[in-house]
Amino acid sequence: MSDNRNPELAAVCRDPKTLVLYPGSDAENLEDMKVDFSASVHNVLIIDGTWSQAKDMFHRNALFRLPKQVQLNSSISSQYVIRTQPTNTCLSTLECAAITLSIMEKNKAIEEVCVHVCVSACVHVCVWFPTQSAAANPFS
Repeated sequence: MSDNRNPELAAVCRDPKTLVLYPGSDAENLEDMKVDFSASVHNVLIIDGTWSQAKDMFHRNALFRLPKQVQLNSSISSQYVIRTQPTNTCLSTLECAAITLSIMEKNKAIEEVCVHVCVSACVHVCVWFPTQSAAANPFS
């Protein structure tokens, strides 16, 4: 995406108070940042897609590399069982958003409520599609 095609995104990406949540060697652990997130509004870009899709979007879009890159240093295992994660420390977009908000707002309840909703959704989907393989599951 270019600045011309998406000027609103370009403006957000150029804002010094914007972070992009994407793991990597250049990313700072969000938990370790010495920032008082309650002092001012911050934007967080969270790329939604499979890990492969997110990687492609991040690397193909120069705008996503403008904000400070952050990652989660969480030891939580994903509770999202509808899709298989590449490793047990890879999280779904919802889990990432919940943990990010929980850290920035210094409110663990945000993570707990959002992850509970994620687990509940997974339980309901697994009840509706108990015998289907992952390939046949419309949510895969």
